[in-house]
This record gives sequence, C-alpha cells and structure tokens, in this order.
Amino acid sequence: MIYEISFNISVPVIATEDIHLDGIFYAVSPAAHNKNIHLTRLTHSCDVPDLPIPIDCLYKDGCYIYCCSTAEFINGQRITDTMTKRKDGIDYMYYHSQKTPKKGIDKDWLIKLYGVCCEQVRFLVSSSNYNALARYVRRIHSIGGLRKQGYGEVVGYDIVPRSDLTYKDCVIENGRAIRNIPQKMLTRSCSASVRIRPPYWLLDGKLPCATVGEPAELREDVALHEFKR
Repeated sequence: MIYEISFNISVPVIATEDIHLDGIFYAVSPAAHNKNIHLTRLTHSCDVPDLPIPIDCLYKDGCYIYCCSTAEFINGQRITDTMTKRKDGIDYMYYHSQKTPKKGIDKDWLIKLYGVCCEQVRFLVSSSNYNALARYVRRIHSIGGLRKQGYGEVVGYDIVPRSDLTYKDCVIENGRAIRNIPQKMLTRSCSASVRIRPPYWLLDGKLPCATVGEPAELREDVALHEFKR
C-alpha cells in the first residue's frame, strides 16, 4: 500500500542535501540504538548493518533501494541563518568565562546555515505493514540537520493511504526521479555517483545513479519486495 506522510513543521528545516525518508527511519530505528552503532564519514558500507525498517524495497540483480521519496516542502521558502560554534570539546572551559578568543585555533566559528521555512514536509512510501510504519513515524520529532539545536521540529503528522498511486510513484514522478535510483534499475545511463541507502552522508558505497530531479524510467524487471516483519 502507498501512503502519503505529512509532517507539520514549526521551525525551519536545515536541508543542504535531499532528505530521504529511509534515512530518517534509520536515525530513529530502535535496532540502531540497540546495536550501539558508531559511524563516521569514513565508515565502510560493508560495516553498516541493514536495519529492519517498515518500507518495501525495489530489487534488481542483487541491488536494492527503499521504495520511498525524498522530502517535498509545502509552501517552502529558502532561508539563511547563522550560528556560533565553539571548537569541539572545549565548551566547558568557557562556561564561566567573560570572553572567548578572538583569533587562533580556539576562535569561535560563525557558520552560515541554509534551510527551508515551510508548513509541511511530505513523503511518499510503499509499506505492507501500516502499524509498524505508524510506530516509526511517531518516533520522528525533528527533520533535517542540526536537530539538537532545535531546527526542523515536528509538531504533528498525518498518514494518508493513496490508493490512486503505485509503488513506482514513490520513486519517479512525471518522468523524473524523486529519490536516488541506481543506474542498473533504469533504462538510461547516469553520470552522478551517490549513495542509494542510508546513511547518505557516508563517503563510501557510491554508485552511478539518477539523482532527484533527473529524467528516469524503471526497467520492467525491477521487482517490489514487501516488508515482512
């Protein structure tokens, strides 16, 4: 079954890259916390376990992706903001200090942020287990980057069945990709190399793909595998 998930947002979402629903599910998955997984940008893909999130998958020749879209911002407007960040690990040194260094390696950083001010963030997803899907959605309290700083706060959500759509509508809309789709699932070649599964910020495991907004058409032998749990 296809569902449209809408998150009501109260503050801007920091979004320097496309936000994938499966990436959000990985972030809130109980399995990730139970395994005490520690990842860095240099972690190898083979060291990242596949988590049992309630999203159906598309398969082709041993390659799979989760059948869900990236974020669609409703009534969104691009914004910029700034934040001050002290050098990691030394904040406690200045807790009672009256001033901080103005130069040198201990100088505070003024970081420019890029985000979206919007009313809602929407996703399309194919799932064969509504109850499990709803449990994961309830665990999502914020979306995007800098969530610990209060950005992207979720204040409500809706899950609406979309019987008018098929699983293909979760990855391609009007002939264009709405998520990263590997080249072997498409009828055309691709020039960009990106990750196809979470965590999307890893440097390893990139494949030739159609990225969000590029022309795309699925091959006929791409199969849908439903989530079984």
